[in-house]
Order: sequence, then structure tokens, then C-alpha cells
Amino acid sequence: MIIVKNFVEELKDLNDIDSMSKLFFQYLDKYIGRCYVAYLNFDDSDTSDFQPIYKSNYPKEWIEYYLGKNLFSTDPVVKMGVKEWEPFLWEKTVKTKEDREFFDISSKFGISLTGMSIPVISDKKRKGLISIYSYLSEEEWGKVSFDVLYDLQIMSIYFHQIASNFINFKTSISKVKLTQREKECLKWISIGKTYWEISKILDIKERTVSFHMNNVKSKLGVYSNTHAVAKALLENIL
Repeated sequence: MIIVKNFVEELKDLNDIDSMSKLFFQYLDKYIGRCYVAYLNFDDSDTSDFQPIYKSNYPKEWIEYYLGKNLFSTDPVVKMGVKEWEPFLWEKTVKTKEDREFFDISSKFGISLTGMSIPVISDKKRKGLISIYSYLSEEEWGKVSFDVLYDLQIMSIYFHQIASNFINFKTSISKVKLTQREKECLKWISIGKTYWEISKILDIKERTVSFHMNNVKSKLGVYSNTHAVAKALLENIL
């Protein structure tokens, strides 16, 4: 969680999407190991005319080829990312001959299946997709991606919230007030504790922890604990 808070503090000092993207990519590279990152920001209410805002540190040759061919509509990662709300490994996106052909082409540019994507949302219309390609072996990547997934989700959600503000798709942020107990529960959630563990730490019932976290999510206008942590960081509650 320390690296997440450091990232949040540095991100607050930036005021343009290019600098923010560069910082985000640097943190992921430092956290995961050598990797490439692509960020899409698009209107989730209308995907018929898919024209996302695109930032990436992928190889220049691949970016030029991808954008030149306008591969958004055939990219199996993007196709799944538009529909999904939970993180997914790229290996799960290969379902057709066309999907396999896409990765056959991308592999010629050094991009294989050892990747993961994280869908995120800033409001009802702006969705983001953070796609991370790692140079680790499939076995190593599977372990690393699982170990760091929680922090990656928080960083991705927070980055998308802030980035959306600076590309003129203002996210509605309202100051909320949490009770002391709600703040305590959220603090322990932010460092990965379960409801049961929190109940023992605070000496309350597990269902009471669930009650407080449901209140937190309702007040913050989110649907998951991970998003609640990211939103709380955004509003300086944590």
C-alpha cells in the first residue's frame, strides 16, 4: 500500500495527461518489473463508434501499426475489456481464429499473451482499460499478477479518475463524511484485511464490518471495496 500512496501523492502534483500517463507507466514498471502499459479512455454508453483516448509506452513500431490499421475493433483484449468489469488475463481472450491471428501478428512486435487488463470506471459514461504486458515467463507472470493485483486495481482506478478530469470528461466528486468506525474499516480494507480479520481487530461482529463497508460504498457511490479505497484516496479520506 506504501507504493500506492506514493503514486497518489506524486500524481496530485501533475496537471496534464501525458505526464500522468508517464508516471503511471513508470510506477507499474518499477512495481512489476519490465513491462509495457496501454491506457484507453472511452465512452461506455456508445461503443458503436469506438474512438478511445489512447496512451501507451508500447514499442513505437507496434503503436504505429496498431493505430494505422485501427485495430481497436479486432483486438481481443479491447473487445473483452469493453464488456468486462473484472481484471482478466490475456490468455482468456483467445476464443476464435481471428483472436489467435491477432496475437500471431502482435508477437512479431514482441507482444505475446503474458498480459493482463484491468477495466475501470470513472462515471456512468467514461470507462478505462489498463493493459499491462510483461516480459516475465507465463509461470512467473501468473504468480506476480496475482500477488500485485489488489494494488494494481487501486492505482488503475485512481489514475483513471484523475486522468478523466484532465481530458475534459469531468468526474463528479463530492465531499463525503464517513464515521470514525467506517474510516477504521476502510483503512484495514485498504491494507488487504478481510471482514473476519477486521472484526477481530476492532472487536466487533463480522456482519457489523460488512454493514459499515456497505455504508462506505453507498456514500462514495461505488460498488466494490477496491473502488472505495481508490475513491477515498482521491478525496483525501485515507
